[in-house]
Amino acid sequence: MKRSPIHQADALLITAGLFSLTASSVMRWLDPNSSLIWISLFILAIGFCIRNYKNPPIFILSTYILYFSTPPYHLYFKGVPLTGWSQFQSISNFSDVIYYLNWFLLAFTISTLGLNKSNLPKCWENYQKHSTPAFYISLIFCCLSIYFGLSGETILEASYYQGETERSSLHEYFIIPFFGLLLFHKKTSGTHKATVYLLFFIFIIKTALYGGRIEILQIGLLLVYFTKDFLRDISTTRIVASATVAYLAFTIIGLARSDILSLANYITNPASLVDTLITNNQPDYISSTATEVLYSSARLHGLVDLEEITTFQRLTGFLMFLFNAAAPSSFWPDFANLSRFKSFEFPSNGGGLISSYFYVWLSFIGPILAGWFCGKIISALYKRPTKSIFFYSTLVLISFPRWMTYNPTGLMKFCLVGTIFLYLISRLSAINFKNTKIIHAT
Repeated sequence: MKRSPIHQADALLITAGLFSLTASSVMRWLDPNSSLIWISLFILAIGFCIRNYKNPPIFILSTYILYFSTPPYHLYFKGVPLTGWSQFQSISNFSDVIYYLNWFLLAFTISTLGLNKSNLPKCWENYQKHSTPAFYISLIFCCLSIYFGLSGETILEASYYQGETERSSLHEYFIIPFFGLLLFHKKTSGTHKATVYLLFFIFIIKTALYGGRIEILQIGLLLVYFTKDFLRDISTTRIVASATVAYLAFTIIGLARSDILSLANYITNPASLVDTLITNNQPDYISSTATEVLYSSARLHGLVDLEEITTFQRLTGFLMFLFNAAAPSSFWPDFANLSRFKSFEFPSNGGGLISSYFYVWLSFIGPILAGWFCGKIISALYKRPTKSIFFYSTLVLISFPRWMTYNPTGLMKFCLVGTIFLYLISRLSAINFKNTKIIHAT
């Protein structure tokens, strides 16, 4: 039987990925400063985008990976440092980051082969079912989260890093009960719909006033994915256009949280804004969210190279990652949170790529396992998922900006807690999802 073009594309992408990784492995041994290590990642990231061009959820995720794969060009070919931090600024340190991100991406690519957007579930027909008790339970938690999640000075009063602001995980967890509102509101009720969208706009406005961006992206993806069936019937051109507008909006929020007064200059001189969006550089180094995350990842690899973290701490840290939902963060030892571990001696702006976290925990095999696991969880959405799997996979899919580039603990905390919450209120409300017919496009 003749293979379909999609299978041929898969084979070509995997072959190219394995070839480039083999070449980068050799060069990493011969010359850790070789630009071929970055080129192999960039090629695979572009191939991943092209492969998923007509698969919106994976395409959006792949463009996010490509965004974080681009900045090292300035380091390898222009010698311009990434961020103002200097302790782990060498090319060899970033080569380690890129090399293991490459393995993560290849494993993720293999585990998501053969996915077709026509197999994505129709949320309204499959999972949405009105329940007054579940709706009002979700509404109460949403209101508590909005009220207690953030307080203190906004970016209108002080910059993001200098203001006295109290941030609680309740704010980020607003997304979980909001998911409940989407699941359990009455579609024919104007009051319910108005409540859902009112809370949505209140949340994004408050988040923006306190300089947040990741939460806005996550709740935006949740709302769009659920109401538009994971964009299965939306053209990629519209998605790219929307993503461009969102990028510009997030960039403006980023500029505002650094210095709200700078916005006045951009308003009076739009050309300077265009220059900032295109170059986004300082005189002596590249400054962006991506470069800060890449440097924080290099810091994690540096802790291993300098033996600042023991083998016991690395393995124990992985076990704590698996069970971190069982206790608050303050309960665990300092090495359970790698972004803060020895941050006084080796400072950075926090965060880090999931591939670097898993490398610290499980060495070489870690990034491969992480890529395979994440890919399989997201793939479950395309395979007639049960209620619980639908909850968990959806939360993993919409929270990828958090677990992929800041802290992977969300996979076992935010997503797991959210799944349990949604499952419990669905059971308490006596909603029988088992009898709900699963409808997929043919």
